[in-house]
Amino acid sequence: ALLVLGLASATEVAKVTKGNYDAFLQLAADEEQWVLLDFFAPWCGHCKRLNPVLDDFVADTPGVRVAKIDATAEKALAEAHDVDGYPTLRFRRAGSSDAFRDYKGARDAVGLAQLDARLRGPAVTTFAGALDDALTSVKFPPPVFVAAGRLPPDVEQAFAAVAASSYHMATFARLEAPDGALPANAVSAVEAGEWAHAWAPADDYEVSLKAFCAKHNAPLFSELGPSNFRRLGKARLVVAAIVDPAREPAATGCANVARGAARTRAPDVRDAFVFGRLDGAKWDEYVATFGVTGADLPKILVIDLEGDKYYDDFSPPTPPADAPPDARDAAAAAALVAYLREVLAGERAAHHMGWRGFPDRAARFWRNHSTFVTAALGVLAGGLWLINYIMADDEPPAAKKRD
Repeated sequence: ALLVLGLASATEVAKVTKGNYDAFLQLAADEEQWVLLDFFAPWCGHCKRLNPVLDDFVADTPGVRVAKIDATAEKALAEAHDVDGYPTLRFRRAGSSDAFRDYKGARDAVGLAQLDARLRGPAVTTFAGALDDALTSVKFPPPVFVAAGRLPPDVEQAFAAVAASSYHMATFARLEAPDGALPANAVSAVEAGEWAHAWAPADDYEVSLKAFCAKHNAPLFSELGPSNFRRLGKARLVVAAIVDPAREPAATGCANVARGAARTRAPDVRDAFVFGRLDGAKWDEYVATFGVTGADLPKILVIDLEGDKYYDDFSPPTPPADAPPDARDAAAAAALVAYLREVLAGERAAHHMGWRGFPDRAARFWRNHSTFVTAALGVLAGGLWLINYIMADDEPPAAKKRD
């Protein structure tokens, strides 16, 4: 049947068309496998880079069927799945007839493995022991959204509903006996044995809890890159420690400053910012958009992607010469927290991106390259004068006056 339908085995990515789409889904249902659809375009570079990732994933992961669908040829299937970009990944649980969902996570081996694990487990994992034991048992990246203690029935209902709709993007746990490490009778984002963010219920519990989970679905400190930078920046301002890993110990020190600020107990800072480390050597072309070059590293930037602006004037305090590294990092982290509060209060000048930032970029280019620009303009002016001199016609003789 596989040969007749043109479908691959369960350990290979299948090439699916409208003609064998239903058969593909039926095979997955018969074998109780969950399904991942990859809508691609033949000319798409991102799609081509994803191909070996999917090949390895399906070969190493029992219980999943993966299909590649050429969205430019199978337009009816692409339209039915609301495909508006390439690649688009959509998935469905094993044995489910529900509509497919978009996969917005990391398109790499780690991200797909996390999706696979979440699809195999319950939407909410329940624990009765200590918080540390519960977090050790949850084998997903932080944070974990934990409902601790006895919640009002409407809050319990909201938590279950949000977990049912978002289980593939986040980790949800029910802690029946809170041990004092986090607020009791509440829902919190928990990391490293302590709460990172506490949910403040609004009028519509389900809507506000879903927004809370979407906003805080990131570790206190992340490794920033293409798979998460824009997603994190949509929810909060990004505090990026931009480093060159080859330059130690400066790279580690800069990351420790941002990490220390991330662990502040100040809720206004935790709620407004997400913190992470960005490899400025690897992503040099991207950081160049903020006027950052390799010679500037390490550097801490505050980036407001939604506001199309950024802040680059943080300068850590100068520590005493005999201060140990930990003390220097702690002092710099405290200074960064104070700086971030000034950003929130509008007391720091921002650089704009996009068209609004053109004057600023032009001024910065002039400051950095004024000598070169002046010399280039001088050469250009001299060249134009020389061309004009060579091409100029002789003046006609003066006309004789008539008597």
